[in-house]
Amino acid sequence: MKDRDARTERRRAEWTAPRERRGAARAPAFRHGALHVEALGLRAASVHRHEWAALAGRAIEPNPFFEPAFMAPLLHGLSPARHPVILVVRRRVAGVMRMVGLLPIQRAQARFAVGPLRAWSHAAAPMGVPLLDHDHAQEAMGALLAYACATSKFARGLALGAVDREGPVAGLLSRLTGGSRGRLHSVNPRLRPAFRAGSQTPPPQNRHDDTDFALAEGEQVLDALERHLALGSAQQRADPAFAALARAYAFALAREGRCVIAETSRGGALVGSGVGVLAGDLAVVWALAGGDDKAAVGARLAAALLGRPGVSRVELCASQTLAERHFPDRVRLADFLVAAVAETSLRPIAPWAR
Repeated sequence: MKDRDARTERRRAEWTAPRERRGAARAPAFRHGALHVEALGLRAASVHRHEWAALAGRAIEPNPFFEPAFMAPLLHGLSPARHPVILVVRRRVAGVMRMVGLLPIQRAQARFAVGPLRAWSHAAAPMGVPLLDHDHAQEAMGALLAYACATSKFARGLALGAVDREGPVAGLLSRLTGGSRGRLHSVNPRLRPAFRAGSQTPPPQNRHDDTDFALAEGEQVLDALERHLALGSAQQRADPAFAALARAYAFALAREGRCVIAETSRGGALVGSGVGVLAGDLAVVWALAGGDDKAAVGARLAAALLGRPGVSRVELCASQTLAERHFPDRVRLADFLVAAVAETSLRPIAPWAR
């Protein structure tokens, strides 16, 4: 009788267990010192979205495009074969396992990588730095590098795209590799227009004096985004996948007060629109629409974002060369390739195996 009751309780516990724990057994986590690195599918990683979002808020260098608000909608926007794999770094802090690092990588190289492990990229995600807890940034970055060197084949290492060459993550990579050019390579150098606090630039001028300017925030964002997408589709062929991603992303950020849409109108008709995103001390002009009025609305949106409390820099990530003249500063970007690093600094505690 006791054995039957025990079997019943065990089956009941299995049935009521969280869904992600009732699936196939997970591969053991890769260990690097006190840190654990685990490769999760996008759906499994989304279960931890609150902890993921908290890590994004503590990141040493913000990246609003590696946050769950941007990544979670990809579950439905991309085929499963194109979903990124999410590398999650954890360590014990005050007796609790805390997420201290996160990096999406390309699925094609998630298990059997030939060449360096490559960070995931997307046409709508213009930044590629991992999310690293500011209190544990160097050891979390070291664990990601150790994982990449242990799992990639032949040309071992990690490739990151669109990294600020003067930012904290680039500094961590330099320290972890000892600044050796044989281990740390930067390629494809380029400049991104930016507007830093304290910079002076001439105010944007519209071709017409009767142009009105307005900002949409909070609940107004969703209606303003639909107008933005309609204006953009009138200028070029509509992209349904981008529209679906933009709606989900803007809705999630608007609830946190982190999405602002600027609009310029003339005679009651919308002629220009820009979408701005806030992440810590960084603001991003993410998308622009409106023909010749893009430049003016982008610059005015940047000025409005720079006036927000705590924002020290606005970057122009929308492809619009006409707006660049209104951004007096430049962010020096590059793609980084970290080759296999010194054994003494990145040797894992235990080998990882699928």
